[in-house]
Amino acid sequence: MYDIIPRPHPSLASDWMVLVILFILVVLAWVGVRTPGYFARQFAMLGNVRMMRQAMQEENVSLRPDAALLFCYYLLGALLLVHLSRLFGWTTGITQPVLNFSLFVGVLMVTYTVKSAFIRLIGWLVRHPQGIDEYTGIISLFNRTLLLVLFPLVVSLTYMPLPDAHRMVWAILILLAGVLLFRLFRGVQAAAESRIPVTYLFFYICTFEILPMLVVYRVLNP
Repeated sequence: MYDIIPRPHPSLASDWMVLVILFILVVLAWVGVRTPGYFARQFAMLGNVRMMRQAMQEENVSLRPDAALLFCYYLLGALLLVHLSRLFGWTTGITQPVLNFSLFVGVLMVTYTVKSAFIRLIGWLVRHPQGIDEYTGIISLFNRTLLLVLFPLVVSLTYMPLPDAHRMVWAILILLAGVLLFRLFRGVQAAAESRIPVTYLFFYICTFEILPMLVVYRVLNP
């Protein structure tokens, strides 16, 4: 006999994920109301170096929207990692998804903090603080923009049936890799214009850009 009411297909969703998604939505709404035109300017700065430099030099620009979006970026990244760990069978030794989420949030925050400190160290060594500030600004800009691009995709991935999620996640990973490569290109371009030595750039790229990608690839393809 056939079921009169079709059974829902399993998905990646858990009850606690609704709170994470709602929190990010509230923050996005707050930023949009508090700073009109903020999101349009974020996308415009991706292709306009002069606009990005002007925004970095404005003294009246509040850092609160940027910090709020960066925190949401960590939350969304951790949520995506939770989905990847389930889809690819990646185990951290923790069985509770919400605890894995907390772990991933902490790892992302520590990673970007260490990365920022290392970039500052390079700026102190080569005595080019302006170029380093611009490179750091590019990383922050791309992370905030990546949040806006990935948010609807990760929400869709969360609630779609598992067979569709397996196909969707590869599209997200390809998009993520493309954005990260473009960010790397823009960062190196800005650093080269500031005449930062290539040796420091090469060491930084290998340690904090290429190595994490290789680790993620190894985890997903053991």
